[in-house]
Amino acid sequence: MSSNDIFINNKIYPDATDIFATSVKSVSSIKSKCLFVLDTNALLLPYTTSSKSIDELKKVYTKLIKEKRLFVPGQVAREFAKNRPEKIKELFQQLNRKRDKVKNLYGGQYPLLTGIKEYNEAIEQEQKIDELLKKYSKTIGSVIEQIKGWTWNDPVSQVYNNLFTGTAIIDPKFDEEETKKELQNRYLHKIPPGYKDESKPDDGIGDLLIWLTILELAKTEKKDVVFVSGEEKTDWFYKSEGQTLYPRFELIAEFREKASKKSFNIIKLSELLETFGADDTVVKEVEIEEKTFRSVSHSDFMRQRRLIENAVYNWVIDTYSKEWEIKINEIGFPDIIMTKSDKTKVGAEVVSFSRPEMIIMRFNEIFAKAYYEANEKGYDKFIFFIVYPETTLMETIVRNLERIKERFSSAKMTFELIVGFINDKNRFQKI
Repeated sequence: MSSNDIFINNKIYPDATDIFATSVKSVSSIKSKCLFVLDTNALLLPYTTSSKSIDELKKVYTKLIKEKRLFVPGQVAREFAKNRPEKIKELFQQLNRKRDKVKNLYGGQYPLLTGIKEYNEAIEQEQKIDELLKKYSKTIGSVIEQIKGWTWNDPVSQVYNNLFTGTAIIDPKFDEEETKKELQNRYLHKIPPGYKDESKPDDGIGDLLIWLTILELAKTEKKDVVFVSGEEKTDWFYKSEGQTLYPRFELIAEFREKASKKSFNIIKLSELLETFGADDTVVKEVEIEEKTFRSVSHSDFMRQRRLIENAVYNWVIDTYSKEWEIKINEIGFPDIIMTKSDKTKVGAEVVSFSRPEMIIMRFNEIFAKAYYEANEKGYDKFIFFIVYPETTLMETIVRNLERIKERFSSAKMTFELIVGFINDKNRFQKI
């Protein structure tokens, strides 16, 4: 007999009469009395926004904390401590690479052309531009030095340091063995949250601890709760056509049981700001960042990126190794270098993305790099592997690829697009 609990639905929905009585109040109707709980990604998101956005968040958080209605679970605080250095490192890396890309235009004079007025003007302009670039590089260097001096006093951490004290942090203690059993039970019966995070290093315990903390708060306070998460958690929401709809009914039912039939909502950080009248430009900025923000930790992201690159590399070996010498490029762009005995040289770059609408934006950047490499380092061709996590929304992806072909077809560089996804065996599958 299966180890599944055949009466699991009785445990998920212990009060059958409440199923038809269930209703969730809108956030606008409960915003003046409900409790707000912050997720880790909501705390990390401001690292990619402007100081104006941070100021608006500070106003909203200050108001809610004074009213004793804003809470940070202990697990969220710990995840923030783990991931915050990665956000600083990403910022440092981006600025450092930007500075390294600064190149002088002036490369000496050509005596043969000195009699041409326009040529002399061009030389003067080059020298002026080089002076500005030198000044720009020095300024960026000063910013980099300031970032290197940050310990726990970056602008975002300073705001949190002043706000999240005392009762704003809720950190109930859970029995470790009982919590592990609860997690395994949710895996087995696909009960949210956490069961889709089984492959994570912590086995998905993080989301479960956050959820148990929310339930503990609800049980104590007997109030409606709004969970603020900048991430569309895969097993917290119903999804269709690649879009989130609303929180899973299992979560609503479990919450109502613990909190005397109160409501549970999930909103994004931008929605929280909008709810409390933040500046429209700030709301829009945060909304844009939410669309591109990676909720996973940097290490998780890099692990996924390596998995995709390895899958593509193995496919390239299987497909081309009879005629080509193939190696991974360990020092930068492109990801894979292919050469033939006749010195033909091909670069292969893996272009992965999380949403179909990002493909053109990502490809613009990658193509510019490839064009430079083709001219400077003698590549005869570039192959771009367009990798999407799954086969959904392929119609949108194909449409975007057609636009890419049209946009870049006139460029003086030979390139090929190969589209595919990573299947359940962690292998690249061409479409």
